[in-house]
Amino acid sequence: MTTLKEIIPISNELMKDYGLCDSCLGRLFSKQLNLSSNKLLGKKLKTHVKQSSKKCFICKNLLDNLSTYLKMMLDASSKYAYSSLVIGALIKPSIIDRDDYIKSKYKLKGIDSVKTDITKELGKQFVKKTK
Repeated sequence: MTTLKEIIPISNELMKDYGLCDSCLGRLFSKQLNLSSNKLLGKKLKTHVKQSSKKCFICKNLLDNLSTYLKMMLDASSKYAYSSLVIGALIKPSIIDRDDYIKSKYKLKGIDSVKTDITKELGKQFVKKTK
């Protein structure tokens, strides 16, 4: 298992070259640390980083602004009754390409894709709102 001390230098190098949101930064390392919250790990890693950008290189801050899409999902599903659900999303290929580029450049393996993270977060928020 990897430790936080091993990840900090890689995350520092990554953040020097590319600004990332908390969710994208955390997602790149959360599986190695067996953590479930990408956003919290991203925040923790950013405390060790000197530089950060306002706009995420990978998702362009889409993961910080899911509320618009959540509202559309809630409006579209309000007339239906269901006991289970599956969330899907169409993501711009450029977002997926940037995610793949970062993972390959820094040799990061076994990481959830940005699309998986988006659908997972939308699903969590949707379930919270519909309980």
